[in-house]
Amino acid sequence: MEHVCAKKGTAVYHLQQLVGIPFYHCLGCNLTNKSYENIQQAEFDTVELDAFEAKEIVHPTAIHLLAWLVTSHISGVATK
Repeated sequence: MEHVCAKKGTAVYHLQQLVGIPFYHCLGCNLTNKSYENIQQAEFDTVELDAFEAKEIVHPTAIHLLAWLVTSHISGVATK
């Protein structure tokens, strides 16, 4: 499982693009990570990826913007 960039065109995606570089330099987290593209282009024999929003990591009453910036995830298996 890995945190990835939000779906292109969404509000979260645009916020990730805006704060991505300073966020990385301050916290070491890449908000604009597009691992799914790298995995699909790596010529694995099989790739099974599931993209999902891990909203359970954010408390329902949370208004903290940083928490919402890291809800997009992928999980899966790639074999050679």
